[in-house]
Amino acid sequence: MLGTTGAVTFAYAILALFYQTPSPFAVWLPGAFAVASVITLGLVGFILGNDRGGAALDEGYQHDRRRAESTSYWVALWLYPLFGFLLFQGVVSWPVAFAAMGCFTGSAYLLSFVYFDLRGRAWS
Repeated sequence: MLGTTGAVTFAYAILALFYQTPSPFAVWLPGAFAVASVITLGLVGFILGNDRGGAALDEGYQHDRRRAESTSYWVALWLYPLFGFLLFQGVVSWPVAFAAMGCFTGSAYLLSFVYFDLRGRAWS
């Protein structure tokens, strides 16, 4: 669910830049995927119960979460000079830059979290 939400959000940012519009497709779609992820993961956690749900939040999860937060922080930080340069050159407009930066920041966390989680599972 998190990977799908991250992919939709990333696609939104890419398409916003490609089409030079802050709404390349339905603006509610990334949010709808996020809500669906929250509901699905919440229901699965409720069905599994406290013991198994707590086991899902082990030190591996904590490690992956911290690495994903760090990655998304640095991605967001580097987006400012990049989009500042693009805005200064007139390549993108302000609304497009805000839409793309917001979506890139959110997708950086979601996709890097899924990547770190899958990488940890493949090596264990």
